[in-house]
Amino acid sequence: MRIKKRSIYYILLLCICWFGMAGTGHAQSNRFYYEQLSEVEKAVYKEIVENVTIDNRVVTIEWPTKIEFYTGTKNDPDIEEKKQQSSEQVKQTIQNALDALMQDDPMFFWMDIGTTTEKWTFQGSGIIGNIRWKMMPIEISIGTDYTAQQVRQLRQRIDGIDVFGETVMQKLVMIHQHLCEIIEYDASSSYAHGPYGALVEGKAVCEGYARSFQLLCEREEIPCILVIGDAVDTNGTIGAHMWNYVQMEDGAWYAVDVTWDDQAEVMKEYFLVGSETKDRYFGGKKFSESHIPSGDFSGSGYKTFEYPPLNAYAYDPNKSPVMSSQNAYKQEQREEYHTHMDVTQKSLTQGQQLLQTVDAMIDTGQKAASAWFDAILSSDIIYQLQTWIWFFIGIFLTVLFVVKEEMKK
Repeated sequence: MRIKKRSIYYILLLCICWFGMAGTGHAQSNRFYYEQLSEVEKAVYKEIVENVTIDNRVVTIEWPTKIEFYTGTKNDPDIEEKKQQSSEQVKQTIQNALDALMQDDPMFFWMDIGTTTEKWTFQGSGIIGNIRWKMMPIEISIGTDYTAQQVRQLRQRIDGIDVFGETVMQKLVMIHQHLCEIIEYDASSSYAHGPYGALVEGKAVCEGYARSFQLLCEREEIPCILVIGDAVDTNGTIGAHMWNYVQMEDGAWYAVDVTWDDQAEVMKEYFLVGSETKDRYFGGKKFSESHIPSGDFSGSGYKTFEYPPLNAYAYDPNKSPVMSSQNAYKQEQREEYHTHMDVTQKSLTQGQQLLQTVDAMIDTGQKAASAWFDAILSSDIIYQLQTWIWFFIGIFLTVLFVVKEEMKK
């Protein structure tokens, strides 16, 4: 059985695009919390990412959906209450988008949600005896306590930190050790709650440690997220805290608390541990008992973000992760599916199998292309450029093949 040459060209184009995506797919920041937003919140998130910088902290957004209401007259006594309800809806959306963005992308550490403002007005017009009040474009102004020079200084500092290692584990050990050596736990600095205080001034609290760890992991393309919550110390005192979750090659998530490991001597009591891991020096508590996550990042009560489940025990590169019952059930379903497919595949002719394979590749390519174009629109400009270059290389090579075959006829 022969496959048409055009099908080969299409498959070739898809393969080239896949290789291009593989080269640029990890370039943008991890968007773990972005995926938990509503479609409207995602649109606001993208607008801020694409337009806001430390030098330009104002963005005007055409709201993704209509927000409007009607009143009988321009003097309706319920107007102010209805405006307030609409305003609260907008405020919650912006807050949730900023909450996700500040935890997803460590280079937005300079944002100050507390001074974010929304400016908008209503328009009134007569519509069949009613008045329609329509929300106008919203102007969001992001506050900050940092200067552009400080942000550039931090970038230079990050670029100057060398991380060596052939495996993810080796790189994480070096990042963990380096941060413990250069940072002193000190709340006196005005920038102690961010990576600038930690990496440039060498003084920080838990937030500075955790955000610095995330920055270096991101640079090394290691999946890492911030976790916000409370910690219970050896005296039973509960206080606000921040640490990290890291996803290792086995696909499971493990916890890292650089702050608590930064003692007189660098420790690894909280390095790639699991929920059931007990420490030996700080009261013998399980990690899940001493570290209690909270998904309400800003304390506004608007949205509770979810964290990935921790593996039960500490990371061991020689062992498989201990999955939760839900993940184990999904794994069983996948195994049953593949077993069924293997039996079905044996009953097909060779030609049918070939056609099925080609169809599956085309279907996968369509899904990949859709995700790829979405990534183009939401990534930074430099990575957009890289992705488009790969796209046009694919088009160019495909055209060359087609022309060559046509000339042979």
